[in-house]
Amino acid sequence: MLVAPGTYTENIVVNKPLTITGNATVQAADSSKDVLLLTSQGVHIDGLTITGGASGVDVANVSSCMITNIDAHSNVRGVYLAGSTNSEVRRSNLSNNGYGVYCDYATSSTIANNTATGERHGKYAR
Repeated sequence: MLVAPGTYTENIVVNKPLTITGNATVQAADSSKDVLLLTSQGVHIDGLTITGGASGVDVANVSSCMITNIDAHSNVRGVYLAGSTNSEVRRSNLSNNGYGVYCDYATSSTIANNTATGERHGKYAR
């Protein structure tokens, strides 16, 4: 799915395998919720700017998701790997979030070639 350039104010749940790409900004309609909540395996998010939510992208207890080339800023967590497996966060700019990538019982995942600046709480993994 190619997202047209522009700014979209939404909280999105992705519940099927899908590739979402584009040069667009998605900002949270409700800042207490995730901007993008991935509840299906095999989702790929690429090239979006994601801002203003509990998590920019929340990979929630699913596997084989890819987050690449995003710009996540001003979220509590830029990317949240929550019980996910075999997922990837690559080549992304994570700035001015509470945490850049927050891992909570995530296994066999790859976090590589990202830039995290201005994160307020450091790194956290368990």
